[in-house]
Amino acid sequence: MRTNRSTPPPCAGTPPANWPEETGIGTDPAGLALWRVVRNDVGSVGALFLAPPLPASRVRERFDALVSAEAAAGREPELDRIALVRSPAGLAELRGPRVGYLEPVLGQPWSG
Repeated sequence: MRTNRSTPPPCAGTPPANWPEETGIGTDPAGLALWRVVRNDVGSVGALFLAPPLPASRVRERFDALVSAEAAAGREPELDRIALVRSPAGLAELRGPRVGYLEPVLGQPWSG
């Protein structure tokens, strides 16, 4: 991810149509580019897409608004936090579970 700009998180196994309900960020499918296909440790396959870049502040703003709206409606959001990382080194600060392919994916160039 670039300084002051980020790409909505690549979501493996999650159709782009679900991104708004998970992240608060909607993206026109025509603007997506298939970037990588990954396999997790149990053999499931997922597709990672690149979306048009957005300012990091906008990503956080939309996600925070979604979490607030879910809480106000008495629902628990699918995701309760978001992190924008630029490289595998940025993962050291994250807590909680993560998918096994995340570190190798972050080490790849971010281009279509």
